[in-house]
Order: sequence, then structure tokens, then C-alpha cells
Amino acid sequence: RQKLLQWLLDEELRDGSEALGQERFAAAVAIFDKAADIDPRCKLVCFLHGAAIFKGLRQAMESQEALPDIDRSIQNLEEASHLLQYAASDQIVGVQSGLLLKAVNNDISEFLEIKREIARRLAETKPINDLIQAFNSLMDGLERNPITSPGDLDRAEKGFRDLKQRAEKVRRGRNSDDGAKILDQIIAAADRNLKDMAEIRAGMKKYQLVNECIKGFEFMMDYFTKHPISNRDELDRARSMVSHLKTKIAKARTEHQRGSDAWQVLDQVEEAVRKVESQLY
Repeated sequence: RQKLLQWLLDEELRDGSEALGQERFAAAVAIFDKAADIDPRCKLVCFLHGAAIFKGLRQAMESQEALPDIDRSIQNLEEASHLLQYAASDQIVGVQSGLLLKAVNNDISEFLEIKREIARRLAETKPINDLIQAFNSLMDGLERNPITSPGDLDRAEKGFRDLKQRAEKVRRGRNSDDGAKILDQIIAAADRNLKDMAEIRAGMKKYQLVNECIKGFEFMMDYFTKHPISNRDELDRARSMVSHLKTKIAKARTEHQRGSDAWQVLDQVEEAVRKVESQLY
């Protein structure tokens, strides 16, 4: 039956063998694929087909321009292994098939080991890559939405504290490899940002009363606009609001030096308050 199959596939055997001899392995594989579509039982075709796949992969591995994909390489080698296993029982090419089968299976084992090593390294680097992405996301967020309120500051501080804790957890137990150095850099960067935010918080606290005076004046003027004074009770309420705001301005002055920017702002607020006050008496 094998001789009948060789006769049936004579053209494919001739063209495929020629391509194989010329080291046009991709063309040889395509021709033998066509032969398999006609009849997959020819053991000589299976041997040559498996050899073309194996040698084509070896050629690709030696080429700097076409590094093989590991998963595709394993898939192709497994196909070659299947073809050579079938051809190994042939009286003519059986011995050659068996020898080539060992080389193919050895390559499969090596590729599987490479795949496992890549998976291991990816598993090791994923937490670090996730931390880098999280750090960049925090920095991008601050660039798009600068801190303008205590709430903004609280959220930013929490983000960097959480990032630092995650980085420290990943860092524990690692040797001084490249990953450990990157983690140290992330931790140091988080510390710098937290230090900057602590200074921002101190500044916010320092100017808190000044800001309250400004907002208090704005609230008072908005209230008077919406509630014009038309009787004695409303007049007393307005005088009380002015008195309360003046007290707060005086308290705010105790936290700043005369002539400072904050002091000048308070001067402006107090002058505006006095103008309002002059209209109430």
C-alpha cells in the first residue's frame, strides 16, 4: 500500500523533496501539507514532512531576522513528532524517522522548559510592573488634577501610602537584584511624595484660618444678597455675622507675622468687613 501511496503522491514527493534539498523548508511544508490533504497515510511523506518542519524551525532559530514564537514552535514540533511517530514503523525510513523523532522531542522539551522559565519570570516581574503602573497612574492623576483641597490631599496621601506598603511587601525577601533596586526606587519616590504632601498639609493648616476668613466674608455677602435687611432682627443678625468674622480675623493674625502674604490678605478682608460694618450702624 505504501508504494501505491507514493505513486499517488509522486508529484508532491518530487516537488517537496526538491524544496527540502534546496533548504526551502516553508515551501516544502506547504507541499507536504497538500499531500496530506490528498492522503495522510504515506509514511515517506510523513517522514519528509516532519523533517521539513524540524529543519525549518532550526533555520528560523539560527536567523536573526525571524526568531520563532515559542507556542507556535511547540505546536509545530508536536506536529512533526506525530508525523515521525507514524513514519517510524516504515521499513525504509523507519530508522531515520526514529532518530529524527528523538531530536524533535528533545527540542519540544527544551521549548517547554523555556516557556516555564518565561512564565516564572513574568510571575516574578508582574507585581513590580503593577507597582510601576500604579505609581505612574498616581503621578498622572496629580498632573491632571493638582491638589487644591484637604480632600484631594487625603486621597493622594492614601494612594502613595498604599503604594509604599505594597512595594515594601514585595521587596521583603528579595535579594539585591534589578527587581529589588526598582522596588527601592518606588519606595523612595513614594516617600518623597508623602514628604511633599506633609508640607502641603502643614501649609494648608497654617492658612486654614485665613481661608476660613475669606470664605466667611464670601458667605456673608452672598447671604446679604439673598436676604436684604428689612427689620431689626435681620440687622442684629448681620451685625453678629460681622462681629464673628472680625473675631476670626483677629485670631488668624496671631498665626502670621505682620507684613507676610497672609497678613496682607487679612488686611484686605478686614477692610472689606469694615465697609460692610459702616453700613450697619
